[in-house]
Amino acid sequence: MSFPENFDPSSIYIPDPPGVREHNLGDLWRGVWVAQGEIPEGLPLNHAFILLFMAGKGYVVRESEAETWGTLETDAEAGESVEAMVTRAISEQTGATLKTHIVTGYLDCKATSHNPDYAVGSRVARPMVVAVASEIADQRPGSKFMRRRLPANEYIATLRKKYPEFQGYFGDATNRYLIMHARGEG
Repeated sequence: MSFPENFDPSSIYIPDPPGVREHNLGDLWRGVWVAQGEIPEGLPLNHAFILLFMAGKGYVVRESEAETWGTLETDAEAGESVEAMVTRAISEQTGATLKTHIVTGYLDCKATSHNPDYAVGSRVARPMVVAVASEIADQRPGSKFMRRRLPANEYIATLRKKYPEFQGYFGDATNRYLIMHARGEG
């Protein structure tokens, strides 16, 4: 297809998407899902959801006094990278050693007026990470976390109970892992 010489590409109107789904995170944050693995430089990390797998099984955790199983979650420490955050969290919460990880997307969050720690409108990233463990050791004595290994179908059903608003994101992340596992990459 060719365009005339005086054609101005900025004259093409491309409408905005019809709507954006916004997640209300505890009234402290409003988050919009961004389905890409690259978190923009300068956007600080705040919290991560880590889906941990090894040998075709998913791992869920809960604190000893909690009743509901969920994915691993952790707050970011100052200046921490995604890899460092994942390595620290899976070691502390499950006794696992990280083999590889991929970011499947992130919530681009803005602080609300109810957030006491951030100015209104401050932006942070909350990545969703598929982590593959090379080994899982015994948990540290006195750990406040309990872990459970589940087949993929039970794993995703368990996460759906705790995070119904994220079930599509967790489903996509689990599918990414299952493809990696089928290829021998995880």
